[in-house]
Amino acid sequence: MISGVDAHSYGPFNVNSRTIELSDADTMTVGTPIDSWLDTTEREITLTIEEAGMYQIEMRADEFDAYLELEGPNDYYREDDDSAGELNARIADFLAPGEYTLTARSAFGDGSGLFTLTAEPHELPGNGELRNDGTVTPNETLSGWYSGQDVTYDLEIDQAGMYQIDMSSSDVDAYLVLEGPNGYYREDDDSAGELNARIADFLAPGTYQLTARTAYGTDSGLFTLAIEPRDLPNDVELRNEGALTPDETLNGWYSGEALTYQLTIEESSLVTLSMSSNDFDTYLELYGEGVSYTDDDSGGGTNARLEQALLPGTYTVSARGFSASGSGMFELAVSAEPTEMQPDT
Repeated sequence: MISGVDAHSYGPFNVNSRTIELSDADTMTVGTPIDSWLDTTEREITLTIEEAGMYQIEMRADEFDAYLELEGPNDYYREDDDSAGELNARIADFLAPGEYTLTARSAFGDGSGLFTLTAEPHELPGNGELRNDGTVTPNETLSGWYSGQDVTYDLEIDQAGMYQIDMSSSDVDAYLVLEGPNGYYREDDDSAGELNARIADFLAPGTYQLTARTAYGTDSGLFTLAIEPRDLPNDVELRNEGALTPDETLNGWYSGEALTYQLTIEESSLVTLSMSSNDFDTYLELYGEGVSYTDDDSGGGTNARLEQALLPGTYTVSARGFSASGSGMFELAVSAEPTEMQPDT
């Protein structure tokens, strides 16, 4: 019987019908969909993956909120509720060959009705190649796939110098960890902007362990990893410690730990310290002779600037980033003008 909502509902309509052959199979293969009926109990189906690659598995239903779980070799586990839109579930991931267990159920365990389950190869962008391990070197860009477990590479540095490592992704919140010789350790979340990660630092020769992962959660997706040497501007020399003199400008490199310099003032002066960087949010500290001052952004943007009247004496200038995860080159300038102003007390 077909009818409208009430006696005032009328008009032309179409009726479409199709015959659906319901399956009670407990196995499926890539490229062969299954139409079946879900009672309130979950269904377990074995999916065989013959060849490593990207696959997209979907569970669609009109009568309940679809939910998928996927378990496989080497403790692989993924689950999803609504990634296919509306109340449909989707798991898109890089799968190794082997047998996987698909659990098809409703999100809250109380739904029933018709559902369709599909497993299809998922085309990759670009050249379609993924690298989730192995050795990487400077001047190399690669694509990888994160699926809930850390992706680790060996980074070979043959020549000491400045290097920049970027991890970018439209699918996950990128996070980088770099470990190396002599206890070297760096990590970064969002220094490359948006949800992309960047580590820019001076690296000594050696083998480093580079880990690409997500900042939090169990999201999965494609990422791009790029390792590039970074040239310093012409005639730039880096000084990461030592004595500062008035009317001096120097360049240094911050890599997570504060750099300290000694500033000697011969007579009462109005001292100005400016620290600027295009790579990270700068932060200045000045202390000694019973006083202590700090600044974050008084130099405009994310640049630091301190202007203080100081008595004669020796002071420590600490140049660092506002966050320990930042890194990069900075410029530090100091000037001092004799003054009769009284220092702050």
